[in-house]
Amino acid sequence: MKTVRVALALLFFGALWVWYLPPQTEGLEATEYACGAPETPCTIGERTYHILVPRGEGPFPAVVFFHGSGQSGADVLGYNTVGQPLLERGYAIIAPDALDVTYAGGKNSSGWIWEGRRGARNDHQFARDVIADATARFPIEQDELIIAGHSNGATFVWYMACAGALPNQRDFATTGGTLVRGRPEKCAEVRRGFNLIHTHGTRDQVVPVNGSQRSGSWTGWQGAHESVDALAAASGCTRQETVAETTTRWSRCRTTGDYRLVLGDGGHEIPQDWVATVTDWHTGLKTQR
Repeated sequence: MKTVRVALALLFFGALWVWYLPPQTEGLEATEYACGAPETPCTIGERTYHILVPRGEGPFPAVVFFHGSGQSGADVLGYNTVGQPLLERGYAIIAPDALDVTYAGGKNSSGWIWEGRRGARNDHQFARDVIADATARFPIEQDELIIAGHSNGATFVWYMACAGALPNQRDFATTGGTLVRGRPEKCAEVRRGFNLIHTHGTRDQVVPVNGSQRSGSWTGWQGAHESVDALAAASGCTRQETVAETTTRWSRCRTTGDYRLVLGDGGHEIPQDWVATVTDWHTGLKTQR
């Protein structure tokens, strides 16, 4: 059984290994602090995170962004679809660093443990620690956070949201990463209201938009629509509607959640309009509270 679990982990994390162009962090319009920049991460015990804060007095809303496999929080700051666009909209960006996992073929590189805890390592607790530290140390609005992630980081965010691992957070945004097929965990029995917007490229070859099937011991990915639809069903949502050409919304939910799926024609990358899509969604939810 242990061998099977290890094999599943290798396949799961190995499937998310993607090469990216080096991010550009020079010229970002952010306030300088003693820690948080790409070269000077903030530390919590033996772990680290990065942060960019807009210039001005604050406090500022923020996006906590969990990177994909093989990446780092420093990389996230320089994504041209994340870092500067968030600063321009008055949002800080908090980007934690994952520890290494073992990928298929024996390669070690960074990745998140989607179930939260494995042995002495507890990634859910680390996420809570990062939020607590960043909101205490920087001018961040504690009630104005969006918890987000891409690829492996998106899958991690899905399971954190469903498990209530971040009990004070309501708004979650995932892109390019879905639930694991056959492993719904707490997403099949949602009892706590939260909001989630998922974006996905229809040409994604790493985590296909329509999901994938079993291959050996790997059970495959759920499709994007399949994942959001299952979450909405577990949340008792009674209405599904197309609110824009590429957007589906589930509402009138027993848990008062708002769930959306936004499809684009891209591949396994963060969409160019991701920041606008997510922050506009978040702002709209605020007006309903």
